[in-house]
Amino acid sequence: MKTWTCPSLSFFDPAQDLCTTCPIINCINCLNLTVCSVCDNIAGYFLNSTTGQCDSCNVIGCINCTAPLMCL
Repeated sequence: MKTWTCPSLSFFDPAQDLCTTCPIINCINCLNLTVCSVCDNIAGYFLNSTTGQCDSCNVIGCINCTAPLMCL
């Protein structure tokens, strides 16, 4: 049973029973090998809730994109 917290930019991989580096580009917090839960908003990326990937924000100066052309 996992009793620790993995460091930033990694996630707990139960198949290997250890923390593994997140393979998703611009993801700060991975849920697993293919799904991100937090993207690097400061670098201009937002979480695509459909794909679980980090997509580029196309709104110049936006720090909280929710879609390629939607800024909050």
